[in-house]
Amino acid sequence: MVSRRQWNNNPRVPSLPEKGAGGRHGIYYHASFYDLQAGAVLTMLPNGPSFVATELSKVMEHGVSDYWMINASNIKPHTYYLDFIASVWRGEKGLLENPDKHLDRYVTEYYGNGYTAEIKSLYHEFWEASVQYGEHSDEHAGEQFPNCMSRVLASQYIADPAERSEYLLWCTPARSLKEQAEWFLQITEAAERRYLQLRRKAEGLLSQLPEEERSLFQESLLVQVEILHQSYRGAANTARSILFGENKEFLRGFFHAGKAWEAFDEGNRLMRESEHGKWIGFYENDCQADLKQSAWVMEGLMAYLRAKGDGPHFYQWQKQFMESERSRRVALILNKENHPDNHILYQAMKREYE
Repeated sequence: MVSRRQWNNNPRVPSLPEKGAGGRHGIYYHASFYDLQAGAVLTMLPNGPSFVATELSKVMEHGVSDYWMINASNIKPHTYYLDFIASVWRGEKGLLENPDKHLDRYVTEYYGNGYTAEIKSLYHEFWEASVQYGEHSDEHAGEQFPNCMSRVLASQYIADPAERSEYLLWCTPARSLKEQAEWFLQITEAAERRYLQLRRKAEGLLSQLPEEERSLFQESLLVQVEILHQSYRGAANTARSILFGENKEFLRGFFHAGKAWEAFDEGNRLMRESEHGKWIGFYENDCQADLKQSAWVMEGLMAYLRAKGDGPHFYQWQKQFMESERSRRVALILNKENHPDNHILYQAMKREYE
């Protein structure tokens, strides 16, 4: 319950009235938050239920009970928190002391009586997996963080690698672009591992669920885990790409930019594949985290690194990864084949490196 961060300015001015203050009081509370930096719109609020319960307890203690306006960004990904907040508003104040009681009820009502304990456990692991980017308990990152910050780093590297990005000062005081990329790699590769582990657990449970529950589980919790896993996989590879580029290892930088493109593109594909029935087109206007934009920014990074390392003639990497050892010994002063595009070259590199 503090003022929102805006870019690098984070004053955290308390927003609750004094206890016993006269007049009528209400809140404008975010069950979902879009801030161009670390918000969660496609996925649930990354702060756990105990945090939200603490916030709402303070609200009630300060007598702010006349009017609540809840910002949801969108309904479908945020049904859990909307139901929790609505239950408290309707008078179930005991849930503030025991939010787990509400989660039990919600999972049973939403997914049915089977596998309640397993699904509830996955919800808890979802919140535990989130990235804490700051010192305060509310400073956990949603899917915007790996997407937007990857685009920021890639853009800065292409524009001027000698300067750090000013857009990252809200989350790291790193003094150079290289230090920013190192910090970003450390935080994102750890998150990638956590979300991969959670994804595997969720996919294991998915195979055990009845058909109706399976579809609901896949389109609600699992797709959110997939979005975050692929976003952090893309982010970690973005950082690796830039660090290789900074070290003038442009070939390896190109390869990891390709891996970043692949991850963001896969996240977008998985989102769209989760659309069924009345939900067809639900993710079409993902223009905030914007995984598809992250993918095409990575295509630009691939092109830049290829120009730096294989230009201006663009044949050495092709010979290295797409020609036989015997053919590589011969250099003809002519072009006998069209140059492969960046994605074809990346796939050839994958066969070598993976």
